[in-house]
Amino acid sequence: MAAIALMFVFARSLEQQPNQQAFQPGIDNSVAFQTISVSAASVWNVEMEITYSDQQRQAYLDKVSRRIVSMGSADAWRPTQHLPLMLTVSRLGHDSLQPVLEETINSEPFYGSGDHAGFLSIAQLQLEPGKYRVSIRTLKGDAGLSGFGARLLVSRNWD
Repeated sequence: MAAIALMFVFARSLEQQPNQQAFQPGIDNSVAFQTISVSAASVWNVEMEITYSDQQRQAYLDKVSRRIVSMGSADAWRPTQHLPLMLTVSRLGHDSLQPVLEETINSEPFYGSGDHAGFLSIAQLQLEPGKYRVSIRTLKGDAGLSGFGARLLVSRNWD
């Protein structure tokens, strides 16, 4: 049983080959990308983690988000259109990138915030076997997000 669990973890680590680059949501044309290997047709989540270190930055993140409250609990966070993104997915060929998807993302749902991080759900992708490069680029940076950390997270949806 332990061997099966170890094989599962090893196979999952092979599928996710991060090639992450620093991402700065406060400036125009900042780019982050990740290269993934897909072994079987599957759904992949594209997310952005935004990190902060102080209450002032958390207050700003709260300000640019509209919290939807239902029966005393937060159901979801919906940001205003402060950070329009270009999502690009390309299949890696022998010597080239073959475009699969290019889409402008204008309102990404926040699905969590706290413990010095907020998360944006950008897209879910249905991908066939192959190697892909997934990237995001800020179309118009939000100067208020200067000083925030951010990174692209691409992971297989195991649901």
